[in-house]
Amino acid sequence: MYFPTSAVISLLYRTDELALDVYGVGCEGMLGGGGVLEQRSRHFNLVCQIGGTVLSMPLAKFQKHLRGDERLRDILRVYQQRTVSDIIQSVVCNAHHSIANRTARALLLSSARTGSSGFAMTHESLARMLGVTRSGVSLALESLQEQGAIRSRGGKITILDRKALSRVSCDC
Repeated sequence: MYFPTSAVISLLYRTDELALDVYGVGCEGMLGGGGVLEQRSRHFNLVCQIGGTVLSMPLAKFQKHLRGDERLRDILRVYQQRTVSDIIQSVVCNAHHSIANRTARALLLSSARTGSSGFAMTHESLARMLGVTRSGVSLALESLQEQGAIRSRGGKITILDRKALSRVSCDC
């Protein structure tokens, strides 16, 4: 099990034709071997989207703690429900909002997950996170930069004006 404290890790779905970020977590969550989302498939991998600190625990040890602690199981059930709700919200967001809206949202989420206004993120990884083309993300980032909301340079994104970024972000 992986518990990011300042990193962002994602569950990535990958085939020969596709790589799509299904769900990401930072300091608010955890991912790993079937503990929250079942990813025991050759198509799923965990990847580090934004570098930082990640705590880990062997799955067997985590499962042992779950068996012995009803309160922990209750917390995990609530977390699983929230995770499913977040994934559904993301699907709805992807279907109804522009790349610019979703890019702003992803940057705000990444900032919250890392606890930092600046983080390493490439256009390619952001495109994979949003399920869009790299050129679409580049245009959205360029627009946000022109508005003074962010600075994007050399694989690093810095949020300069959180309120401006929030205005562009969708309500999701």
